[in-house]
Amino acid sequence: MSNSERRAYLTCDAGDEHVEITVLDGNMDPVRLEHTMGRVELEVDPGAYMVQFRAGNEVREKLVLLANPGDRKEVTLDETLPIAATAPISRASTSRKHQSDPARATSQSEPQPMPGHQGGSTLFLFVRDPDATEPLDPSKGLTLHDVEGRLLVDLDEMGEHQPEAMWAAIHIQVDPGPYILQLATGRGQVLRQVVYTCQGWQTQVFLLARTYGYQPKERRADLSRMSLLMSRSGEGFDPDRRDLYLTEVALKALERGTGVPGSERSEMLWSKFGNPMLGIYGAHLYLRRTRINPETMETVFNNLYSLVGPHPDVLALGWALLARAESDPESAGPGLDAIRERLGDAGPIETPPMLRASWDYFVKASYMNPGLISDPSLSGSVALSLLGSGAWLIWQDAAREPEQKAYTQPVDQSLPMERSIEQIRPIPSPLESATPSNQSNLQEVLRYERGRRSEEDVYRQIEEILDQLAHQLESDPEAIERLYGEQVSDLERQVAQYAFPDADPLMYRLYGRDAGRRREVSSKARRSASQVRPSGSDLAQAVDIPASSLLRVLLSLLARVQPGS
Repeated sequence: MSNSERRAYLTCDAGDEHVEITVLDGNMDPVRLEHTMGRVELEVDPGAYMVQFRAGNEVREKLVLLANPGDRKEVTLDETLPIAATAPISRASTSRKHQSDPARATSQSEPQPMPGHQGGSTLFLFVRDPDATEPLDPSKGLTLHDVEGRLLVDLDEMGEHQPEAMWAAIHIQVDPGPYILQLATGRGQVLRQVVYTCQGWQTQVFLLARTYGYQPKERRADLSRMSLLMSRSGEGFDPDRRDLYLTEVALKALERGTGVPGSERSEMLWSKFGNPMLGIYGAHLYLRRTRINPETMETVFNNLYSLVGPHPDVLALGWALLARAESDPESAGPGLDAIRERLGDAGPIETPPMLRASWDYFVKASYMNPGLISDPSLSGSVALSLLGSGAWLIWQDAAREPEQKAYTQPVDQSLPMERSIEQIRPIPSPLESATPSNQSNLQEVLRYERGRRSEEDVYRQIEEILDQLAHQLESDPEAIERLYGEQVSDLERQVAQYAFPDADPLMYRLYGRDAGRRREVSSKARRSASQVRPSGSDLAQAVDIPASSLLRVLLSLLARVQPGS
């Protein structure tokens, strides 16, 4: 009997393309699915299976038994599960008419002009709480800034507020470009997210409210669940538009790392003319496929570029295409050279993208193009203070809320954490922490931070500083203790241990009050320092940050272990 003859066949149909499907085997392990939304068809071994249909927080489960090879069964969802959406779209479980109607009206109203701005684009910001049981204003702590940090809008003071209906909104006219959406959480933490506006388009930002810390009655905006849409200037928000459903589906798939059915993905790609962000979401989902049609992606990239220009989230798609072509020549389409030229014209990425998936493409591209994410720049500083692992690129600002310093934590533990790099504090310039005795030693090193550097220059300097750091830790009995005595992030510890494997700052927590034991640990570390260190490129990939950011981490560590620091 062939393998195919030993298999059984299962079809799961939710009857709604917005419902996510999960299939669990008899061990309650997920069965790998090519896509997860709406309808799935799969071959499985005979046995018992659990089919889960999920929309937002609503879940329905059904058991099915495929007893024999060749059995075919279909499991259907006999009810409608409304999707939980951030935007107040129709038919969503989180939709409230007392919020969707004002959102429509405010987005179509005359935008407020911003002083010093010529206009050309508009930004509509709407924050709401669909679940609150008593009046509240969810706009507290939410502000909008330019990329230089200048305050443009304090939503709590300037926006329209309806505490009884639990929403706040503002519609402004601004110059096209990047802006920083900033949230003071009330726990001493400042979170930031970049949003872009484009010529001739309205950028629509929707946020839900959530509780931070131990003050359940004070709910503030949740940047991690943002929904960002675009419409032609003057059209505004329409809760009945189908592409808004697709937007919510795409964002959930990006957040969870899942796929969507091919028909939906195609609709996303070709809906971009009325909502470019949906085209960007769909393109990212398409790039998750094992095989892609390069001509399709080239067409999508060029169309998006013509709609919104050199938007970082569009440029990221181009860099992803170049990377695919290098690893798989069959993924190289006829228009790749034109895309490469457009990427070259765009230059370094000075401001970060909005999507985490876009950022990941930039970081991977920076391994071969170290100047891509320039440092110093906003992108370079963001690389060292990222938070979460969802759809959006969110970072923690170095600033703190002064009234909350007494009890703050460095990271909001309620946000999902992906890896150690996302839990570190911002790293200062090496000269800020250097003493007069070691500043002169760093001047020569710091010349590599200035100006544009070639790939060879950056990686050579990383390797040189790695060697200097290893030598200092090995030769100076006090260097490791100086390293131990600092608040060391997980990323800094990881890099320090590449230089000197036994220089583990966590040991300071164990032996912080026992100087003799610390010296003993330091002595053992110095005796076991022999190793082959990685190349600069390998190290950048190992810690998964841009080369320019890795250089800054190394410089900071080198300054810290110098005598007199």
